[in-house]
Amino acid sequence: MSRFTQGIRIGTLLCIAIAGAVLDSSQAFSQQSLNWKFSAGKIWKVTTTQEISTSINNRPKTVLQSLTMDWKITSVEADGTATIDQVVKDLQVQIDGVIIFDSKSPSRSDAEEKIADRFQSIIGQKITAKHTPRGEITYLDPPEQTPDLLRTQPPESLLLFPEKPISVGSSWITEATRRIDLIGTLKTTNTWQYVGLETFENKPLHRFRVTPSFQLDDESQRELTRQEGSGNVWFDSDKGRIEKSEITQSVDWKKPVADMKIVQKYTTKTTSQFHDATP
Repeated sequence: MSRFTQGIRIGTLLCIAIAGAVLDSSQAFSQQSLNWKFSAGKIWKVTTTQEISTSINNRPKTVLQSLTMDWKITSVEADGTATIDQVVKDLQVQIDGVIIFDSKSPSRSDAEEKIADRFQSIIGQKITAKHTPRGEITYLDPPEQTPDLLRTQPPESLLLFPEKPISVGSSWITEATRRIDLIGTLKTTNTWQYVGLETFENKPLHRFRVTPSFQLDDESQRELTRQEGSGNVWFDSDKGRIEKSEITQSVDWKKPVADMKIVQKYTTKTTSQFHDATP
């Protein structure tokens, strides 16, 4: 499953100026060396919910996917890089409010059975990944039976830290290119900004703001007419992992076909949550 970790680029200098004016000066100028932390044997349960709303010439469709994975840290190298086995545990897919697949429900309608095999083959599948303390991810030889749905997208971190320590207002850029049905090849440039340490859901967490911008491949012959997006990621520095991320992205475009003009809209709302699952 792809994670659409991430709209329009914000005016970074203006945001830094505002942050410096309203935040306590001791926090604004202190530097943080934040990293992911891994311990062999630890298991994180990761739940990702994604709502995908599409519209072609005002004909809407909404797909809601909920995926749960176990991230088992099998080993950690001297530099902190971890080898992680990611195993799909549960999956539910809804289209326009109708559940078409639920791995927790063994009984299915005839219509569900026709497409169940595509989704059922994902359950229990494992992809082994390497994850550096900065957040860089490299997938390692997934097994041959791993479905295309898990193989086709390049690895992308939910939170990639810059190489240097950061302070409130620090910003940096990450890029990703992926292939998306109905869109084609889409390049995303994420502008990150460190907001600072704050209380979120009764916990002291580091908040990061992310704003994406998009570029379609030249071969798509589509014209972007609107793009926007925003999101927040909350990071627990004691546990060395994300607590929660919430990201929304929207892309609208048009494409002439013969004497017609096709207008397409695409919006994703993605929420990921991490929990400790180690007994």
